[in-house]
Amino acid sequence: MLNALELTKRMAWVYGGVRESLIIDFSNLENEKIDYSQLIRFPNLSSIASARFAYQDWQPDQNHGQLSQYWQKLQINIKQQFGKTSQEYQDFRDRTRGRPFHIPKTDICINRQNLPGRYYNGVMFSSKWLAEDLGLEKEQRPQLRNIIDQTHRESGFGDSSPTDWWVMILGDGDGMGKYVSGQKLHPYQEYLTETHPEIFINRDRYPHLDDNQYEQKKREFIQAFRDDEHSLLKTRKRIGPATHVGLNRARLDFSNRLVPFITEKRFCGRVVYSAGDDVMTVLPLEDLPDYLLSLRAAWCGGDDPYQPQPGDPDLKFQSQGGYWRPTSDTNDFQGLPERSLFTMGFGATMSLGIVIVDKSVPLPVALEALWEAESDLAKELSGGLLMSIDLLRGLTEWRSLSLMRFVLSEIFRLSSVPNKNGLCFRVLYSSGNTLEALIKGELYPGWRDWITTEHHQALSSLLYRLAEELPRHADLTPSSYLIAQAARAIAERRDDKDLVQENIDKLLIWLRYWEDWARSVHVQWLIEREKNPDTPKPIGIDLKDLSNILRFSAFWLDKMQQRQQWHRQDHEA
Repeated sequence: MLNALELTKRMAWVYGGVRESLIIDFSNLENEKIDYSQLIRFPNLSSIASARFAYQDWQPDQNHGQLSQYWQKLQINIKQQFGKTSQEYQDFRDRTRGRPFHIPKTDICINRQNLPGRYYNGVMFSSKWLAEDLGLEKEQRPQLRNIIDQTHRESGFGDSSPTDWWVMILGDGDGMGKYVSGQKLHPYQEYLTETHPEIFINRDRYPHLDDNQYEQKKREFIQAFRDDEHSLLKTRKRIGPATHVGLNRARLDFSNRLVPFITEKRFCGRVVYSAGDDVMTVLPLEDLPDYLLSLRAAWCGGDDPYQPQPGDPDLKFQSQGGYWRPTSDTNDFQGLPERSLFTMGFGATMSLGIVIVDKSVPLPVALEALWEAESDLAKELSGGLLMSIDLLRGLTEWRSLSLMRFVLSEIFRLSSVPNKNGLCFRVLYSSGNTLEALIKGELYPGWRDWITTEHHQALSSLLYRLAEELPRHADLTPSSYLIAQAARAIAERRDDKDLVQENIDKLLIWLRYWEDWARSVHVQWLIEREKNPDTPKPIGIDLKDLSNILRFSAFWLDKMQQRQQWHRQDHEA
């Protein structure tokens, strides 16, 4: 990741000897001017961060407003500063209109015909990286910084821009050693479509036996097949060559087909690498929650959560017994084979480290934070219980049919959960501060549901308040749902609660699930500590951890509110 981005950013094949080390021969082109920038194939950080903004802005209902207007204003300002015939101005046009984002979904939307000079590149939002691309001298860079800051203000971005934040994700399948050894396999009865024993011991299969011998064998087979706990149906499936082939095929389909499709065609991201159960991708902040839902569903073959947006292909996946089969009413399969794709199947989990990075944070710092988030935190979350019959008690009314469906789906989906299967979110601020939030994988779909709203500011302000107040007025108790009750009391006092009432209802239900999980993990820890007093306390189960989840949620909603305002002012203009 670091090498790919640095190579792109600094053109190391020109200045750092990479060309020679890769044995690229340009000797026959020594007298020609080579545009090395056209050799770039990986997006710069500015393009990653602004890819969804550009894609959304280029939709028919947006009138191509913010993106093209910003570039036009920036072009005028740079032309006035450096002159129309200057090399700086010509390089500016080449770097910002001659190069694409290198984000497939965004580039196809902007310039489907691949016409030269019709692209945009996210570097136009960043004075730092644009100055490097233009090769400006040190004394010229403050001039460019002032120009871009001025253009940001003229375009309605204020002191912010679409390139302020970008996301890096690292995923790793949980318990892969147990899959290879066969410990993850289930009893035979879960792999058979027909469990009646006489189907498997038909008389025609044993022509060499007389009737008495056949009846004796049939009785023995039926007894072994289904009589007691030691029967064939209840025996764990043995690992064999066919199972290993299926396991490898699932990892290949996931890494070579599903991850690239989801990242680069369904969302505005790019794959850094994807091999087996290891995944590393980059994408804009707006795509993060739904991208993680799709990625996790693809790994285990669950229901496809994605709802195609305007401009998207109509391709969806149908979950069929551990397979994902692509379906499209228009037969547009986006390069995927028209067959069922293997997945790891029900119960497969993946731990994910996610860093949301401010544009000023050095890439090596972000990478180090990413590795720690995935290996040291996401994989260390403990299992527990999420199912509680008390969940339905106290809910005296259903405010909407969608809320009822939400509760019922959560009850059927959640019960006991295994270790690992965590998501660790880290927000890396320019000040050096870090906000860290840990969410158990089984709780993630519910989290995504209750932060979905059009009233970002109203919900965000409530979450900030809860993050401050809950640690003061609530605690994790052995039996009662004190945290959810305190959250309800705080929410009821909000003047704008009616705008996000359904979100509040879902949040209160989710808090009960969180309490069930945290309580059960805490009890397990107390039991273990009696045996071994040095047993460390599990991570993610304190009130401060819940408070961090609420703060992270509010942070994301704030950024979505900001982007909503940017697009809205384009309509108003």
